Amino acid sequence: MKLAHELPADDPTIAALSPEDRAVIARTWAERSACEQRAAVIFTILARDLLVDGAAPEILDLATRAVHDELRHTEVCRQVASRYHGAPIAWPAPEPAPVPEFRDAGPELTRFLYLVFNTSIAESTGAAFLQACRADADGPLVRAALQQLLRDDIGHSRIGWAQLASGRVTQHFPALARALPALLIAVRRGWHDRCDELPEHPPAGHGCATPQAIRDAVDMTIREVIVPGFDHVGVDTREARRWLASL
Repeated sequence: MKLAHELPADDPTIAALSPEDRAVIARTWAERSACEQRAAVIFTILARDLLVDGAAPEILDLATRAVHDELRHTEVCRQVASRYHGAPIAWPAPEPAPVPEFRDAGPELTRFLYLVFNTSIAESTGAAFLQACRADADGPLVRAALQQLLRDDIGHSRIGWAQLASGRVTQHFPALARALPALLIAVRRGWHDRCDELPEHPPAGHGCATPQAIRDAVDMTIREVIVPGFDHVGVDTREARRWLASL
């Protein structure tokens, strides 16, 4: 996958860093590369499930293109990590595919909830994370990389929203309304747990947002984008809003 021409060839801000700071940033971007590969596996599952459930062709097109997007993201993050590391970093090791499972949900509802969780919710919060990182990005390399990732993640979130608005899955809306607080709690906990493992004060200017900036971006997106989005497509969000009020 040849993507080096899409990233700036020169970035003097990297050489200005200490070896310790370069190592921190290289590790951060290598971890992002592994996360992007996991996302490619998830979108492979989602594309298959949408095909099985008879999604509209335009939604299938978005989902299948998302697989390639996430593989490209894997390589973009690997290249950024390699530039900071000063030597090539290996492609992430493969991991087992996740097995979607929701308590008391049959196969069709499981596929639907898995789609909503990984697109409308997870990709929307992922875009919020990338926006927080882009706000910290001064160097041309990380700015270019984050712009690619952010553009695509916003598009990936639309896969779920488009399916919700299609009129083909309204029979699942009552179950989604009941499950929504748990789905939001899970994605929020995932981001907050991830923040607990990040440096409290990462090297500034290289696309590594502070944990607090990430937490704030995720919480704002849940409150101001995701829950209103479910309202817009006709999902009952009263339970989700009660949970929000408790934060």
